[in-house]
Amino acid sequence: MVAARPGRRVAGRRGQSQRARTSALALASLVAFACGGRVDGESGQGAAGAGTASAGETLITLASGQENPSGLAVDSTGVYWTTGSHTVVTTQSVPTDGKVTRANLDGTDIMAVATGQAIPGPIGVANALVAWADLASIMLFAPGGRAAAAASAHDVYAVATDGDNVYWTAPTGLSSVPVSGGGIAMLAGGTPASGSIGLDADSVYWASSVGVMRVPKTNANPVTLAATTSATAVAVDATDVYWIDSSAAAIFRVPISGGTPTMVVSSPPNLAALAVDGINVYWTSYSAGTVSKVPVDGGPVVTLASAQSFPTNIAVDSTSVYWTNANGYNGQIQKLTPK
Repeated sequence: MVAARPGRRVAGRRGQSQRARTSALALASLVAFACGGRVDGESGQGAAGAGTASAGETLITLASGQENPSGLAVDSTGVYWTTGSHTVVTTQSVPTDGKVTRANLDGTDIMAVATGQAIPGPIGVANALVAWADLASIMLFAPGGRAAAAASAHDVYAVATDGDNVYWTAPTGLSSVPVSGGGIAMLAGGTPASGSIGLDADSVYWASSVGVMRVPKTNANPVTLAATTSATAVAVDATDVYWIDSSAAAIFRVPISGGTPTMVVSSPPNLAALAVDGINVYWTSYSAGTVSKVPVDGGPVVTLASAQSFPTNIAVDSTSVYWTNANGYNGQIQKLTPK
């Protein structure tokens, strides 16, 4: 289950121009991959995690020494994340030290899925199929294969996949492309997207400049579930879609079929990203350095971990919660279990 950090577009580091993002040099320099190699210089691999966990729970650092981790996804076998340098992209130079990394759920066998990336960011995974955004492309990697560009895309906010298609949000709206190859479909255009993506069996959910949106996977007929101009991230369970409202400093939910929005929790500090498992809503507070949860129907807030170094992206599975600590050149991939 994936929950990407909201509002983090893949558009280069400081000083990058639109021309630089789309230059022939940038695109020609993009694809340089090495798959299946062990990642040197990384530690953690099941070590006791930095910071403080709530009583009865274990905090584990799966990997440390990660440079600017900016995307996180989890499936039934592993944890996946993206890292990249702070190098400025120019028309003369494109960084190639970004990478996509995978580890087992216990932090063992840290392996490179793809290296030679420019500025990899949002990432999604389904059935070990990995999709991510890098510079001006949506990239794909399948086990036993080799990373390859699936589509051209600029200023990507979030990426998700259901194993059949890859979905992404950008200022142009919500788009998709088949994993097996084919043309890009614009599922919802004309309303700039502003946050992460939620998926269920039938529909795609996302935050746009006009509200929290839903569109069936089979047609481009979007529906506004909640009108707001300040939704920054979404997550979905079997009955509801949840979002961070930056103006209200709160987390809300609304039925996936539509209805009246309900506030789940108010005034959590500095919300960065959220995830949901049908029982609780989980979120990271960037400057507060905390990871917290609250029941989906509201109730007491539980701080799961504190003294974290700028926690950002977050994901959950059936037993644990995972997040990235940005922390510059010494970022961490963290796990807390049981959740």
